[in-house]
Amino acid sequence: MTARPTVYYDGGCPVCSREVQVYKARGGSASFVWVDVAQADEAALGPGLTRDDALARMHVRRADGTMVN
Repeated sequence: MTARPTVYYDGGCPVCSREVQVYKARGGSASFVWVDVAQADEAALGPGLTRDDALARMHVRRADGTMVN
């Protein structure tokens, strides 16, 4: 299986949750791994991303492992 980009978002934020639901409803959303940082354990965040940073704003880890924020 090919690695997919991962989107980290704050599922505890009502605005963020609604926005992510719109993205997930669009075509191609299965091409991404969606991680709700409010529910995920620390290991799900991967290297170089703290829970505090992930909760502060949306982050994306590209399939090659580089972070975009």
